[in-house]
Amino acid sequence: MRFRRGPRKASEIQKKNLVENAKDLAEDPMKVIPECGDSCLFCKFGRAKRKIKKIKKYVDDEKKLEKYAKRGPDLSKAVAGTILFGIQEEAKKVTTAKSPKGEIAYAKRGKASKKRLIGVQHFKDPRKRLLAFSKEAEKGYYFYSVGKKVICTCKKAKPPEEFVRSAIDRVPYRLSKENDRYSCGHERGDKGALHLEWKSADEKFSVCEDCTNSSTNLFNVLSERMLSPDNSKSFSVKSKIGLKCESDCENCKFSDEIPISDELVEKYFNNLSDEELIYEHSKEARSVVEEKYKVFLIGDTCFGKDKEAFLDHIDHQPWEKPALINLLKRTEGAVLEEGTVNELLEKYWQGNESSVLEGIFDEEEAIKEVLSKDIRPREKLRALKDIKQKKEEMKTLPEFKKLPPEAEFADSIARSYKVNGKDEAINRIEGLNLSNTRVKSIAFAFYKVFGRGDSKRWKYEDTEVESGEFLSDHVESLLDADGEEYAKILQDIVKMSGSTSTVVLKDGKKMR
Repeated sequence: MRFRRGPRKASEIQKKNLVENAKDLAEDPMKVIPECGDSCLFCKFGRAKRKIKKIKKYVDDEKKLEKYAKRGPDLSKAVAGTILFGIQEEAKKVTTAKSPKGEIAYAKRGKASKKRLIGVQHFKDPRKRLLAFSKEAEKGYYFYSVGKKVICTCKKAKPPEEFVRSAIDRVPYRLSKENDRYSCGHERGDKGALHLEWKSADEKFSVCEDCTNSSTNLFNVLSERMLSPDNSKSFSVKSKIGLKCESDCENCKFSDEIPISDELVEKYFNNLSDEELIYEHSKEARSVVEEKYKVFLIGDTCFGKDKEAFLDHIDHQPWEKPALINLLKRTEGAVLEEGTVNELLEKYWQGNESSVLEGIFDEEEAIKEVLSKDIRPREKLRALKDIKQKKEEMKTLPEFKKLPPEAEFADSIARSYKVNGKDEAINRIEGLNLSNTRVKSIAFAFYKVFGRGDSKRWKYEDTEVESGEFLSDHVESLLDADGEEYAKILQDIVKMSGSTSTVVLKDGKKMR
């Protein structure tokens, strides 16, 4: 356990608790010596044990305790210093140390190390007391805190049976042992799951994604009262991704397990929750699936090689389907999290742009125009659809052999509106230098229809404004018309503007 900087003075309540712990230790100082859980030829704590036996004889002798607190093994110095603090209720400093588990108060008395003092002064706490043996753990020793004692198994990762039972009892999940494995009993092919093996205890655990939560780390629960060179070495972790099958594959691509990355395993052993592990592994697995298996996957649903079923599960507009089909023809597999059109297009757009757009409108110049726009892929589909629709609308308009100036102007503005919209039509009017009074009246009529009449009135004579207002209903009808009706309304505009000229269709027919 590593400590952070920034200690603060212990509170009076913390100090009182430390004094009580010290007095309790004085009743039996030998309780700090770990119980031997293995047949060691040489006990690491033999010297400290002999010294603490002497200290036990002098638990009321302050001078002797002062001496033992400064000389001898570190563990015995911590015991002597703590008992002395319990008698005098004062120390060089009573402060706190910051740890990953929060602040821990301790009294500095004698020459024992900080961690040794903390472990001894909190020996009634099953986790904190392990700190007394940090130095030995770094040298390869294993310690297990169970009940009111600590058991040492020397350099063997072999937890005592009573420790294993107590650790399993602390697990917050409802597990039962079946086929040599503790399980929640909900494992199915379509559910993700955590698999944790406690190798040194020969125990296995499985918890489905529905039973896990964001506040529990099973490894931490089982190992929180053990101290070793590296607790994670006694465990191995795996995660199964849960998939719903919507295909009829002859051979399932997921019969092999997709391993967790070393980076994610390390995050788990550093307190990533069980729920987060399954979720993060699912994300990792999608990348592996996409690269290795070449299947179609949305979230936790697999469609194998069935592109049609995959596309049916993506919410798209009917007019988008040909473009999406074109895209899927160029992909061997696709892996999506949400299964939206935007996600599919943006993930697989690069290199497939032209082919996808051809599903909307196979017109080279139009596609080039859309690809040049700085907009998202789905917006490009919509832009090309609009171009196609406008071009199709233009095909419904008649062709002319002869148009008088008034009709030629009205036709050009109407077509500009149908292809590119109101703003482009307005820009076209403003780009022309109009001098013909009748044409100017028609121009004002367009401005009025486009909602710009009031702001453009100053540019026109009163007679032009009056005529334009009269013509505005005809102009509005022209914008919605097609076929010969369009030509007829165009002739009406010419006539109503005061001209006697005639609109002539390409086949020679004259409009009256």
